[in-house]
Amino acid sequence: MCYKKLFFTLVLSAGLFLTGCNKDKDKSGDKFDMPELNYPYSQLTPDQQKLKLEQDCLDFFDEAEGLKLLKAYDVISYLDELFGIDEPEVDEPFKEVSSTKEIFDLTNTYGVFTWNISQNRWNKSTSLSELKFVFPGSQNATTNNASLSVKVENSGSTLTYEWEDCNGWNCIDNEGVIYLPKSAIATLTLNNTKIAEISAAVGYKDDVPVSSSFKMTAEGYEYEYTIKGTGKETKLSTHLRNGKKNMIEGRFDMNMNIEEIMEDVIDDPDYVYDLNLKANGLTKMMDNLALVFQVDASELAKEIDDIESKDYSDKEYNDKMTQAYKKYLKVALVATKDGYKIADIIPRSEMKTSGYYTEYSTVFYLKFNDKTEIEASVYFDSGFDTLIDRIEDFLEGMFGKDEPEEAW
Repeated sequence: MCYKKLFFTLVLSAGLFLTGCNKDKDKSGDKFDMPELNYPYSQLTPDQQKLKLEQDCLDFFDEAEGLKLLKAYDVISYLDELFGIDEPEVDEPFKEVSSTKEIFDLTNTYGVFTWNISQNRWNKSTSLSELKFVFPGSQNATTNNASLSVKVENSGSTLTYEWEDCNGWNCIDNEGVIYLPKSAIATLTLNNTKIAEISAAVGYKDDVPVSSSFKMTAEGYEYEYTIKGTGKETKLSTHLRNGKKNMIEGRFDMNMNIEEIMEDVIDDPDYVYDLNLKANGLTKMMDNLALVFQVDASELAKEIDDIESKDYSDKEYNDKMTQAYKKYLKVALVATKDGYKIADIIPRSEMKTSGYYTEYSTVFYLKFNDKTEIEASVYFDSGFDTLIDRIEDFLEGMFGKDEPEEAW
């Protein structure tokens, strides 16, 4: 695995993940309305709006330039190379404590692995406090000037599972115990200076996770997300920052708590119909450009089930599905700082023909202030030349000349 790509992808794609949150509801409390969906339309024409959209995206890449220079990418990439030369024998988290019982404990993996430069292999020593790798931070380094340390704290909560091990008619009951982690922290250093850190934490109620957080920092950049279940709601927030400036910000809110998700919906997906489940979200780039949505998930699920239970033709089926999306899912592109809506994103049912083959599908359009409706893929297919050049330059700087297409 290329850790350089993984590190960058986690930062950027996780931040771009469609998330959002809003507490405003109507007085009856039966809607999760996003006020941004009711912003007045921008008075710019679709072509003028392209220029502004492109500039908002270029502002993001101005802030992202420093990502290409992070030392952490190069250090992790070289560690990955060393793993390819000699794979360290890290102990499994599973450990048998008897012939019929095993435990899963992340602290079972602890140990210190030091790179032997002269022999090109890992030397292992015992540790009761961390899993640690000590290694040269680059190909040119002559000493082990880098380290990656991982520490885990258990929560005191456990999860027990059982299974039968059968040999013919003879079956033996087995038991496993998982020690649920409370927190974990990974620290990357170079020349005794911390250059990156990843931390994660989980909160439990009756051994069920009800909150979690993840934070990654590297040389001024910070990515973080949190999930919290409060009463009958679950809230998720996320951001990617350069210093104090938000590059990407996301929030998500739904009227369902995490315990119900873990215990009820996973066991019985049809339970979602009884929850009157609604959700909304917002993902914002820099301080203005945002994608906003709200969905009545329970009603949408019911209608989709009803459609799929009927014997419709391909055209009728796709028309019905598209109308269901239009009825229960609202999406718009907005400028939050400017206080206006750029375009609504609406579904259309369309027939597309290729040779002798005809297919019906749902296609998304952008609806602008002058009632112009343009297929989203067509609108974004032209007029963004400067942005495309900037993206290609950015990817080349991150991954090298031979890899931008693969990385993208």
